[in-house]
Amino acid sequence: MGRTLISWVSEAWNPIVGCSRISPGCKNCYAADLPLDPKFKKLWQYQAVKKWDGTIAFVKKELYRPFRWRNPRTAFLSVTDIAHENVKRHELSQVLAVMALTPTHIYKLLTKRPVEMRHYFQTLTTTELFKAALEFWDEDLISKRAWRSVKELERYFAELALPLPNVWLGVSVENQDYTWRIDELRHIDAVGKFISCEPLLSPVNLSSYLGICPGCQSCDFRGGHRIGKSVANWIIAGGESTRKKSDSRPCNIDWLRSIVSQCRQADIPPFVKQLGSNPVQFQYVQGNLLQSEGDNLILPYKTKHRKGTDENEFPIDLQGCQILPDYHRVLATVSS
Repeated sequence: MGRTLISWVSEAWNPIVGCSRISPGCKNCYAADLPLDPKFKKLWQYQAVKKWDGTIAFVKKELYRPFRWRNPRTAFLSVTDIAHENVKRHELSQVLAVMALTPTHIYKLLTKRPVEMRHYFQTLTTTELFKAALEFWDEDLISKRAWRSVKELERYFAELALPLPNVWLGVSVENQDYTWRIDELRHIDAVGKFISCEPLLSPVNLSSYLGICPGCQSCDFRGGHRIGKSVANWIIAGGESTRKKSDSRPCNIDWLRSIVSQCRQADIPPFVKQLGSNPVQFQYVQGNLLQSEGDNLILPYKTKHRKGTDENEFPIDLQGCQILPDYHRVLATVSS
């Protein structure tokens, strides 16, 4: 796999393939259906994990691809959870070693298993990364401009500092019940952190994690101002999309508006990826929400695009809300 339809990265990079469902957001996982796609039927790794039962395939040849990227890219491991219990540590460390050796690229790692991710990164060492690199280091397979002798490689990792400056860590939060994942993210040392509220299945209040006041005497209990540091540097939100539109669970556009509002209060860039295949909206009349008994309160919000990804079809107040983080600014803030 190469270029991706995921709008917040430029590259899908999948040296690890496979996962299993763990929470409501996983119900209609797009990756679980990929083995049925004709494009993927000829790829052994997708057929090996097609039951989506936790089987993990490690695709070693994929490790060499980032060394061939000439221009800086943002990459995402899109068909696995890197913290899945069946991902072998020495294989994951090989993936991280590649990231360490290609510092011009940004890598984004997302999990629904933050406890395991926290353990991995809290125990990771540069020595482990060096040993992992030796498992794939092959002069015939590494691009010439990236090649180093083993002694040079050892020196490189000895001088390397953790956390890796080009690796962003994120957690998925599909509803309020899973905001606890952000608590685990809080305790992981990373240059950049993000939260993905996709598929957004209900309203989510992130204020306590974004450093937003819920209401105090100094603001007459109105809330909404910043009182602390945010756990995350960036928030993604979006409705669910599925192959069959009828399978998609509804996403209320006001839920997306709420997340955008929270991001603005916390001075964090929001990225509204899509409205989803089944966006809905409350019905207003002359600015007032209909609430009387018998009113059809929630209406479909129609889009031409099947997944609701065309920003031109967003409500006007959500247009311009596909903002990528300023990676250099975040790095500079952490380094200062």
